[in-house]
Amino acid sequence: MANAAGVTPAMVSYYFGDKQGLYEAMLERVFQNLMARVSELARHESENEDRLSSFVRLHIATLAHDPWVPQLILREVLSAEGPLRERFVEGFARRMTDAVLGIIREEKAAGRLRQDLDPQLTVLSLMGLSVFPFLSQPVSGPLLGFELDEAFRDRLILHTVKLFRNGVAGPGHEA
Repeated sequence: MANAAGVTPAMVSYYFGDKQGLYEAMLERVFQNLMARVSELARHESENEDRLSSFVRLHIATLAHDPWVPQLILREVLSAEGPLRERFVEGFARRMTDAVLGIIREEKAAGRLRQDLDPQLTVLSLMGLSVFPFLSQPVSGPLLGFELDEAFRDRLILHTVKLFRNGVAGPGHEA
């Protein structure tokens, strides 16, 4: 791992302590910026801004910039006894989930989302639509003919926003 990055194992140990420290720093770098932007979306309610579509754009663009993130989360957070689970949940996932749930509840209250939507399941749906293409790319990419490049990122953002918005839009708020 250190050789692939062009550094020595001693440098990794000096700056990060161990492999888990390095992984934490990697996730911190990716999610701090995303969290700041999602928190900003959550704080600003506006009839002119589609905050859920903005979240999808931010989330997919973040994953496209660092496509290794979903695999690292799968291995180090979601796997049985994932060593980074608690740190990830407390440092990022809880705040992100709370912010997105707040946006969904506000959008429902404003009539811009269907009233029958379950906010928790809506968050899961958004995560699945955004993350699964990155997790499945080693198999689905060759089968469906896509690479994790800018063109795919842009297609995925447009498709996910359109699919999500047209599936959940309240009357008169279709994308």
